[in-house]
Amino acid sequence: MAGLAVTQISCEPQIVMNANAMESNTEIFHEVTKGIVIRAGQCSTIAFKAGAEQKENGKIQSLSVNCTTATDNVDDYKQYLAGIDHYSHFCVAKWEKLKLANISVLPAPIQGNSNHCLLSGNVGPAVAKFSPKE
Repeated sequence: MAGLAVTQISCEPQIVMNANAMESNTEIFHEVTKGIVIRAGQCSTIAFKAGAEQKENGKIQSLSVNCTTATDNVDDYKQYLAGIDHYSHFCVAKWEKLKLANISVLPAPIQGNSNHCLLSGNVGPAVAKFSPKE
C-alpha cells in the first residue's frame, strides 16, 4: 500500500501512526478492541495468505480488511462494506475472538473507505475465527 506508514509506538495498547491515510495529516490509531472485522473473498488460508503483504512461518501481516466498532453483531456486516461491496463473498469475525487468537486489527482508513483496517497474526487461527457470509 503506497503512502501508508505504520509504526508501532507501544505494545499495550498498540498505537500506530498512519500517514497519508485519508488526508495529508499524521493520525494516531489504536488497535481495535471491539466490534466486527470483515474480509472480502473466500475464507481460506490460501486466500488470506495471497492477500497479505508479508507472510512467513504461517504469519500474515497487513491483510486488508474492513472493521467497525459500531456493532458486535456479525449479521450487521453489510453496513460496513465501503470499498469492498463489489465482492459476492465475505468472511466476518468478532474482534474479541480474533484477540483470543493473538490476531491484531489496526485501523488504516484510506480515501473512500473509512472502515479499512489491517489484520496481522498467525493465518490458521485467523481463518478459523471467520465465518463465511454471502
